[in-house]
Amino acid sequence: MAPTSDISNLVFHGDSRRDDTFSLAMQAVARHLGKDDEYEKLYVVAGNAFAPDIRPGEPEKSSWHVQGRGRNIDMVCASLGLSFRPVVYSPQPGGIPPRPEIPEALAQWQKLYWRQPIAGMIREALAYGGVVLSMGEWSSPDLLRTQWGLVLSASHDGEMAGAASNGRADNAIDFVRDGWIISATEGGPTLSGEALDMEILRRASSRIAGVGDKPLEPGQRKIAFGLPAMDAWMAAMLRIPFCGPCGQESCRCVTNTAASTINGSRVAARYLLALADRMPRNSAEQLIAAAEHYEAIVKLLTPAIQIDGRASYQALMGDARRQEQYAQKVLTQVKKELAAAGASIDRALLTTAA
Repeated sequence: MAPTSDISNLVFHGDSRRDDTFSLAMQAVARHLGKDDEYEKLYVVAGNAFAPDIRPGEPEKSSWHVQGRGRNIDMVCASLGLSFRPVVYSPQPGGIPPRPEIPEALAQWQKLYWRQPIAGMIREALAYGGVVLSMGEWSSPDLLRTQWGLVLSASHDGEMAGAASNGRADNAIDFVRDGWIISATEGGPTLSGEALDMEILRRASSRIAGVGDKPLEPGQRKIAFGLPAMDAWMAAMLRIPFCGPCGQESCRCVTNTAASTINGSRVAARYLLALADRMPRNSAEQLIAAAEHYEAIVKLLTPAIQIDGRASYQALMGDARRQEQYAQKVLTQVKKELAAAGASIDRALLTTAA
């Protein structure tokens, strides 16, 4: 199937607070470029189903769990037969005046020295048939400010808009944080079959541990993965409010974190069980055990995301004692189950290699 110029192929739908918008956007890119694939497969290949990523320093915790989602883009593109290159803007030292404090001057400074240069690079990429995948800062009120989507237009004055999980293609973009220009290549995937499955498991193990691979380095935004991410989540539960900008509405932010982790755990469990059917017995047993640990995570986290009830976030957030108890009793156990899933995956890899 050849790439299409129909922009409707780049529109996608999802729940930006719970779904993996990176994988949803990537699915739209693949469909547009004639390399369609299933959302859940992309979610797994991206590694995002296997363990949370959290940016501890993010003040708005509604989206502190989505900012490390693109770290496996190399493997995602290899599994689809696509090429990618980053949108890189590196201003010359001294080429940008100091950041002004006055709001009106700040808006003009951002436009002249950040938005317009990035918009120019994106406009050129779009003109040559590329698709720009981005973690943007969105200004649309019905979206999380930070989530993954596609930049579909960029004007000379720096105005940008694109597709996000609300199913619209005209959402205004304030800024592009991370971006990649993705293009179709000749031929099929360069990583598939058993080799892809083994690399998925290897990177899943690293993501759970939070160390071991260059893509999992904290980076400029100091993102934590897997077990260190769980530590950051537990530490945040000891503070009131959980999310400073949201105040007592913090239950929505922690619900986003838990719901995203629940969804990922379900997808990870389904993948591991399906893979077990294709593996030798000893490896299969370990993959089944890992899936059971993910299913345990779902059971542990689900009660708190209910709308009401004493165990819900709505009931416990804002109560220092109950938040601490939740971190100690529930999140500590979630961390143990995640570590056990990683250990089972490691044993499956060792058994397969033997």
